[in-house]
Amino acid sequence: MGHNGEKALFWNSSWLNGMAPATLFPLLYRHTRRKSRTVAAALAGNRWIKDICHDLTPDLLTEFFALWAQIEAQHLCLEDPRDDQLWWKPTASGIYTAKSAYDLQFEGTNSKIACCCSHLEVLGTD
Repeated sequence: MGHNGEKALFWNSSWLNGMAPATLFPLLYRHTRRKSRTVAAALAGNRWIKDICHDLTPDLLTEFFALWAQIEAQHLCLEDPRDDQLWWKPTASGIYTAKSAYDLQFEGTNSKIACCCSHLEVLGTD
């Protein structure tokens, strides 16, 4: 993650070793009370811990300690005055385009078939 953590979302941005914590720790993500905190807000006063400290199970505790260890290993410094730089991963430039979103939607499919299918009409259904 780059810079001050004011834009990147704690659970959904890929700031933890290039991955989103929601992907790495799905049980904790489902369990947390606040899913919309930024990295800076979640780490300030360890608010992310307060968001999950209720009705903890052994599986949740396992994920909690693993997440905590990864956060500590990052040695984050959020005192950088520059805003976060958010990157659109599907493009090499990191810049979002409508074309890149469209291409992503049809990734892994034959886009010609997908486009043609949207124009087909079902006949003989009476």
